[in-house]
Amino acid sequence: MNKTVLLNIFTSLHAEYNISHSPDYTVLGQKARCLLVRKMAASSPLISERFAVKSAVKFIKSLKDFGEKSMPLFKGKVDYEMKQFVAAAIVSFDEIDQEDLGIIEEANRKLKMALTTKIDLDIYHNYSLSFERLVVLMNTPKPVRHGEAGLLDPSGDIRKKILKSDFNSSRIKTDDTIFLNTLKKSFFSKFNHYEYIICIFSHFIPCTEKEHQCAKLIDEFARQHNTEIIISSERVFDFTNHHEAWTVMKSNDNIYCLSPFKLDPNLNQSTSYDDVDVPCSSRALRRENRKRAVSGTHQRSEKKKKTKFSRQKSND
Repeated sequence: MNKTVLLNIFTSLHAEYNISHSPDYTVLGQKARCLLVRKMAASSPLISERFAVKSAVKFIKSLKDFGEKSMPLFKGKVDYEMKQFVAAAIVSFDEIDQEDLGIIEEANRKLKMALTTKIDLDIYHNYSLSFERLVVLMNTPKPVRHGEAGLLDPSGDIRKKILKSDFNSSRIKTDDTIFLNTLKKSFFSKFNHYEYIICIFSHFIPCTEKEHQCAKLIDEFARQHNTEIIISSERVFDFTNHHEAWTVMKSNDNIYCLSPFKLDPNLNQSTSYDDVDVPCSSRALRRENRKRAVSGTHQRSEKKKKTKFSRQKSND
C-alpha cells in the first residue's frame, strides 16, 4: 500500500475505531490492514448465510453416500473394520450454491470401476481413497490417529497444542501423505485461486476423547487458517460428549454444522442427536439479536428442555 492509500483508509476508519494518526507508515500499514480485516469480518456474511441450507445438505449427503459406497474397497486392506470414516472435499462457493456435484459424480465413476474390476487404480493408500479434490479416510492403527487428524493435522502441531500432556508423539508419521495439500493443489489447478470451502462428513461426530479431541482440532484448524468448513455426521461414539463436540464447533463462525436430521429427516432420534440446545457463535447471536431488535420481536428466549440422545457403539 502507498502512503496516500494508507492515510485514506486510516482516516475513514479513524472515527469508528478512535485510533490516532501515526507518522510511522510501517505501523500505519499494519494498523490499516488489521482494521480492514476486522471491518470486513464484521460485515461479511457467515458461512451459513452464503447459500441455501438445502444446497449444503445436498452436497454433504452426496459426500456421505460416496463414503459409504467406498467402504468395500477397504475390506481386506485394513487391520480392523469400523463403520467410522471421514469423507472430505475441497469445493468452491459456486459448486455448493449451484448444487454442482461434478467432483462427487466423477469420483463415483472411478469408484464403480474399481469395485467392478477389483483394481485400485492408484486411489488407495494408507487407509485412504483419493480422488483429486475428494478423499475418504479411515482411522489408522499405526500411528493411532482419527481421520480428522489425518486430514487437518498430519504434522501433529494442532494436537500438540490442544492435547498438551496427553499428546503422544508416536501418533505422528513423518513420511505420511499430506492429503490437504493434494486437495488444495487440485483445487488451484481448476480455479486458479484458494477461496475454497472444506466439506466434511464423519460417520461419528468428531470426538471429544481425551487422546484425540477431534472437535477441538477442527475448531482450532478453522481458526488458525481462517478456513470455512461445513461438517455433518450421523452417530455418536461411546466416549464422545455430543453436546460438547457440537458446542465447540458451532461456536466458530467459520464452521457450519449440519444436524444429521437435516441430511435425513426420517432419522430415528434414538440413533443420533440434535443440536436444538447448542448455542451459535457470539457473532451469530449478535446478528440475530439485531434482527429481532429491528423487527421489534426481541425477547428473552425460554429455556428449552434437553434432548435425550443415545451414544452408539462402533461395532453395532
